[in-house]
Amino acid sequence: MRHGNVRPSRSYQSSNPVRMALICCEVFICFSRIRLDVALNIGKCASMKDLRKQDSLKARSARGNVMEYLEKNRGRRQYRPPPSAAKAVNRVLRPLSRKFGPGITGLQINWPDIIGVRWAALSKPISLRGTKGSKTLTIEAKGPASAMLQAQSAQLLEKINQYLGAGSVTKIMVKQGRIQPAIDQTPTSPKFRNHVQKNLATDEDNSLQAALDKLGQVVKSQKSKL
Repeated sequence: MRHGNVRPSRSYQSSNPVRMALICCEVFICFSRIRLDVALNIGKCASMKDLRKQDSLKARSARGNVMEYLEKNRGRRQYRPPPSAAKAVNRVLRPLSRKFGPGITGLQINWPDIIGVRWAALSKPISLRGTKGSKTLTIEAKGPASAMLQAQSAQLLEKINQYLGAGSVTKIMVKQGRIQPAIDQTPTSPKFRNHVQKNLATDEDNSLQAALDKLGQVVKSQKSKL
C-alpha cells in the first residue's frame, strides 16, 4: 500500500469534467427557476397594486357619484311653515312701545314692591320715554307727595333701576295729579264685596252673586288651613 500523495486513477480523472458540467447545468437551471419565480412574484405584486389602484379609483368615483346624487336630490319641504307669531305680535307691540314707553306696565304692576306701599298709595308711574341709556320716568303724585318724591328722586331712581336693570332710567319727573285709591282685590274684603254688589245691583237674578260669595268663602277657608 502506497503512502503520501495518491495519484487519481484515469477513470476518476476522465469522469470529473462531466460531473462538473452536470453540476453547472443543475445550478444554472436552479437559478433560472429562482429568477422566473421572482419575476412572476414581482409581476403579481405589480398587478395587485394596479388592481388596488383601480379599485380605489372606482370607489372614489362611486363616492363622488353618490355625493352628487344626494346634492341634487336633497330632501325639500313639501310645504312652507306658518309665519312666526312673534313677528305679527312685534308689528303690533312696537308702535305701542314707542307711544307708551317700554316697561311701564311692569312698573305699574310692581310699583308697591318697588317704592313701598306708603308711597305707592300716593303716586303711580304713567310713562317711560327716551332712548336706551337716557330714559325719563314720569310719575304722577298726589298733592304735596310730588315735592317729597322729587326730593328723594336719587333713592327712588336707584330702586327703579334695581327692578329694570342698571342704567335703564336716568331721570325722574314728578307731577301733581289725582290718584284713585286701589281696590283691595281680596275676595272677602268689604271694599271688593261692595264693588261687586254695586255692579250686580241691576241684575234680577242673584245666582251669580251667590256663586261669588260661595267662592270667596271657599278661598278664605283654604287660606286659613294653610
